Amino acid sequence: MSVSLVLADCTTGHHVRKLSELKSNTPWNTVMIANNRKTLATCEHCYSHIQIV
Repeated sequence: MSVSLVLADCTTGHHVRKLSELKSNTPWNTVMIANNRKTLATCEHCYSHIQIV
């Protein structure tokens, strides 16, 4: 899976407390697990589509 992000003035971050709490049921969680990162920088449009379960 290829994910590209163009950083602009309207970026925001999606953050989770623990990587162990993530399940690879969404593309965002899969990227965060693969990169071993608890924070994912997204634009506001994409951030509005992230559903936190």
